[in-house]
Amino acid sequence: MSEPDKKNSADSAEGVNGVSQFLGRVLNQLSLTSWMPAGMLVGVGAVLVALHAQIVSDPDGGFDLGGAVSVLTKNTLGTAVVLLVAVILAACVTQAFSFGTIRLLEGYWSGRGLSGWLLRLRTGRWLTKKDALERRKDEQWEAAFDGARSAMRTGNIPAAWIAVLEDEFGNRRDYEAQYSAETVRDALTVPWRMYAPAGVLNSAEMSTKQFEEFPASHRLLPTRLGNVLRSREDALAEDGHELEGFVLRRYGRIEPELLNRHNTFRTRLDMYCTFVPVFALLAIMAAALLSWPGPNYLVAALTALAFGGLSVLSYRAALASARGYGAVLVAISSAVPETTSAS
Repeated sequence: MSEPDKKNSADSAEGVNGVSQFLGRVLNQLSLTSWMPAGMLVGVGAVLVALHAQIVSDPDGGFDLGGAVSVLTKNTLGTAVVLLVAVILAACVTQAFSFGTIRLLEGYWSGRGLSGWLLRLRTGRWLTKKDALERRKDEQWEAAFDGARSAMRTGNIPAAWIAVLEDEFGNRRDYEAQYSAETVRDALTVPWRMYAPAGVLNSAEMSTKQFEEFPASHRLLPTRLGNVLRSREDALAEDGHELEGFVLRRYGRIEPELLNRHNTFRTRLDMYCTFVPVFALLAIMAAALLSWPGPNYLVAALTALAFGGLSVLSYRAALASARGYGAVLVAISSAVPETTSAS
């Protein structure tokens, strides 16, 4: 290729890149809050134009919104416009109720009437479950240590070391007066979990993780999602962090990757919480609309069951997102310290 051709090619490529970068910057400025009103303007405007055309063709016919929509849906473009308006309206409605939905799923219910009775019933149930889980957790750790102690005795671990580990496991400090500092130091370096039965140890660790998803007994909420989020929030509060504006006070100093994870988990939490009532409503609609008229009860039941299952899966996904969200908050508190007034 000759030098002029190369120069022309380079100029063309630079021009294309310049246009692409320009369009990219323009599109980045047009956020979702701009697209949704614009889509509503175009969609409703199209319906108004169709109504106007209907009035022009039949001045005495009055307004017929259904007829105008029917005219629009006779072609692909009109159908797309109607669907766009429907989607935007649904998005506006679900977004308007999303915060209330999250608060409802977290368990912030009214303490009066039926809601109050249900709140007390569910909170009492979680308290009972927490107490039972704590007992099971302690029993499993005891069994794990018993198995490790037997294995250490057969593994030529000194008896003094085992005695120190027993006191340490039981949160006792008797060994400090009975054994030398060197014996205590050497004993505490023994990884007794390596000697514990794997199955028992795994069960104890799983029970511990489940128990840590509960806040203090007087802070329990009536739903699992609420308890998971509150346990993470209370852990931060116990470390001296003020939860109000926790992320905002660190916003400019959080690493982009960590901030992106925070935003991702928060968005997923909001989305999955919104999906729970949406799929529940679709289950009710499927049961009502598909079973009448006609004997389509099996199809209606299966469809309603499928949507109900999706609602349950959405709740479980919200739980997973809440756990991730809490882990990111803990990571932010460790990586980005609180700013002080002196700074």
